[in-house]
Amino acid sequence: MTDVLIDIDCYGPLSVEEEMAMIWEGYSRTRDPDLRDRLVDHYYYLVAMTIDSMDGDLPASLDMDEVFRWGRLGLIEGVMRFAPCRGMDFEPFCISYIRRSILGDMASFCCGKARRHSDRLRRVLASND
Repeated sequence: MTDVLIDIDCYGPLSVEEEMAMIWEGYSRTRDPDLRDRLVDHYYYLVAMTIDSMDGDLPASLDMDEVFRWGRLGLIEGVMRFAPCRGMDFEPFCISYIRRSILGDMASFCCGKARRHSDRLRRVLASND
């Protein structure tokens, strides 16, 4: 377990906003994958919200599980590239990454050049190193 998680535990009950602020601070400082995963889990609702807003743009023939995987990759990339110190709101920042990920993979998929999920995940995670 990371130092940041231990620090969070010693403060007692925190609001969700306080806990997320501490996790963002820790992730910004350490780039700890466990903290990144906590942020991805917390903000996963953005994937569903983005897909819901794109409903008319998605072909009915697409496997929605695949679309959610594409959106999750965009969420991971958004978390990895976000810098809280810049004073931006995370949600609009990340929604653009989620949407771009879905549209890019959908275009590749529909053109018969479907990318393997594991290959793309490896590239996304490596791009932050």
